[in-house]
Amino acid sequence: MPNKECNSQHLVKIVIPIYKTDLNVYETVSLNQVVDVLKNYTKIIIKPTNLDVKAILDKYDNQFDVQDFDDDYFTDLVGYNRLMLSPEFYGRFEDSKYILIYQLDAFVFRDELAYWCSLNYDYIGAPWLNKRKYQQPWMKAFLKIRGGIYSILKIKHRQQCFYKVGNGGFSLRKTDSCYRMTVAKQKLIRYYLQHVRESSRYNEDVFWGIEAIKDDNFIIPSWSEALGFSFDLFPEIGFKLSKGHLPFGCHRWYKELKFWNKYISIKPEN
Repeated sequence: MPNKECNSQHLVKIVIPIYKTDLNVYETVSLNQVVDVLKNYTKIIIKPTNLDVKAILDKYDNQFDVQDFDDDYFTDLVGYNRLMLSPEFYGRFEDSKYILIYQLDAFVFRDELAYWCSLNYDYIGAPWLNKRKYQQPWMKAFLKIRGGIYSILKIKHRQQCFYKVGNGGFSLRKTDSCYRMTVAKQKLIRYYLQHVRESSRYNEDVFWGIEAIKDDNFIIPSWSEALGFSFDLFPEIGFKLSKGHLPFGCHRWYKELKFWNKYISIKPEN
């Protein structure tokens, strides 16, 4: 995949994974929102080859391009992780400097997409925050000791993701950088895919947030800067840390309705 300058037309494309056509009310709200707020960008549905999305295309007046991938990529969590860690996937979008992954449990509040692209990071996603109890001094000390022991023993542990960047469900990825990384790290990627059924600590976004950044040329923002991009887990904590400012977008919002129903209307417009 050649390294090249991209013109503004191909600065970024929005990639929307769809594996079914009977979208629920939350998924419909999510899709309506990206169509409305990010209307000036190319939007691409990625789907299983054998899934007919004509009904969705008709409903939205053919505002989406479509890219087909092997059905196996969409059958389960392992398949999706395999797709997101494959050179095939990033190679498909080589004409765009960035892709914005927009799963249908994401929501975008306003159009800041060009701004986040202008920062020239290789990957941006919501930081993985943790519960307030983990901020207590005694707990921090305990976690530091335990984390050190686990690292020596090469045991994967949840706390290695605390305040790292970040979640992949709503994420901005520099296409060329991700392509190069998936080519260079095939052995490690195979290891991740072999263990992804066992634990979310082997999900594809953990690869980007923990493993890819070991390459000094793969640059991501600090967790505090990434809070301006997206919230994922514990949005109420993210909101407090952001001094009451909503981010560009968010992920898994309909699993946190106690917080998000103040800011997101559930009734779909279409």
